[in-house]
Amino acid sequence: MHARKRLRFPDGTVSTACARITAGLPDSGRTSTTAGCMALAVPFALAFRNGDEMRDRLQAACEVTHTHPAAYGAAISYALFLRAVLHRHPPHPPFHVAEEIAGEYDLQLAGSIRNALALEKEGLSLETALISVGNDVAVYHTYPLSLFLIARFGQDETFLPVATHVGGNTDTIGFICGSWLGAAEGTAGFGYELVMQLEDRARIEETAEQLFDLISAKN
Repeated sequence: MHARKRLRFPDGTVSTACARITAGLPDSGRTSTTAGCMALAVPFALAFRNGDEMRDRLQAACEVTHTHPAAYGAAISYALFLRAVLHRHPPHPPFHVAEEIAGEYDLQLAGSIRNALALEKEGLSLETALISVGNDVAVYHTYPLSLFLIARFGQDETFLPVATHVGGNTDTIGFICGSWLGAAEGTAGFGYELVMQLEDRARIEETAEQLFDLISAKN
């Protein structure tokens, strides 16, 4: 996909890893804290029943491009956060899961998440959160800010517009917020026109059905 220029908005770490792969070089993954591997969280969260197996497999997938513990820790944290949302009544609240799992991989990441959620709980403004948390491409900014937005605006009809116009790493922030909304409410959480006009909708629906079949053990 990279060679055919079909990757949309790949970050520098993903581009570098892909260039190393196509050149036949070993150890494609880079020690980077960018959020380019975060998108892997969704299919892994959906495809595995066993959380421990999912962790191992997701880390291996992330390390194709990102070998920094904060990067794959953020992806694993978000995958388990989504599983907690999907299960509705987990042993621990989803935000607690996000912070706790992140701390197993990178204490700074866990601290950033804790700070973002504390700002939200205190009722401080989004502008204050942007200054304190940041919206840069590093997972230390992208992931905690996304959790702030979910906690603050997740039940509001302005949620997706706010998430996609918050600035900085908006594509990944929008992805995280949008995938959480899908996990929380399904397609009902999105406007009809938004779903109908989704680019490449047929292929996305086919992939979703395959993931559903996989977790349902139909295949």
